[in-house]
Amino acid sequence: MKAAFPTSGMVAAADGSGHQIYFESYGPTDAPPFVMVHGNAGYVFDMQKLSLWDLEQRRVVIIHARGVGHSKPAGDVDQNLYPDLAEDIETIRTHLGLEKISLFGWSAGAAVSCLYAEKYPQHCNEIVLYGAFLGGIPELKNYYARSRQQYPQGWREFCDDYGVQDEFQAVCLCNLDLLYGTRAKRHQAALRYEQIFGPVRISPHDFDRLVADRIIYANMIERNFGLNGRAIPVPPGAKFIRGENDYIGSAMPGEIIIKNAGHDIHDPHLQNDLRAVLAGVTRQFSPSPRPQQLQP
Repeated sequence: MKAAFPTSGMVAAADGSGHQIYFESYGPTDAPPFVMVHGNAGYVFDMQKLSLWDLEQRRVVIIHARGVGHSKPAGDVDQNLYPDLAEDIETIRTHLGLEKISLFGWSAGAAVSCLYAEKYPQHCNEIVLYGAFLGGIPELKNYYARSRQQYPQGWREFCDDYGVQDEFQAVCLCNLDLLYGTRAKRHQAALRYEQIFGPVRISPHDFDRLVADRIIYANMIERNFGLNGRAIPVPPGAKFIRGENDYIGSAMPGEIIIKNAGHDIHDPHLQNDLRAVLAGVTRQFSPSPRPQQLQP
């Protein structure tokens, strides 16, 4: 194989929207490639905290979704829905000259991966989905209900602030401030949502990025992720993995459960077990449990 290397770049979105899509590539150029697709709200992959792959034998490509991470312009909601993100996978695949790719989708990255596989099955090998959130308003409502069980006080105070009892209604009202409010209103709304899960300690620079990420997600919710009311198609042979304590990802038939694991793909306690699962992704695997705190 050709020598392993890390590289990064920026590619213009193929739809002429003005989005610039950032990517990173690790491992030998001629090794089988896995494209990693992250979840909502700007939670991009950090390779410094991941040890999931043998980068002497596997090429790994990370994409930052439109408007988040290093992609530009930051916080831009124009043409920024799940189908657009799926097209960006194809743009990066073409740019790197990859004939076929495998997909690793984390959280809402599972939905984007499935949409890509539906449109471009000829370019897909394996599809592995961790903590899958497959998008759509019904699944989002179910997530909020599960989240309220974990953070009852935070959700109660958040709903009280907006004068409603239903989690989804409160989020929609919060989203109106994020999308159409003044700068102060947007910042207040982003902070108020994050406080559901506990105290927020963040630098001013990172907080500006957080607000931009929340605005992108607010737009996705308002526009039903670009799904037009249809369910996300699950590709044949897709493999689902979920942490036992993951209340964000949805339970899926035939999924592999990792004991004592949560939703956060970067959790150091998860790395060895998930790496073992990925190494044997074409066969059933029962990893040993490791202690881990419940992830928000």
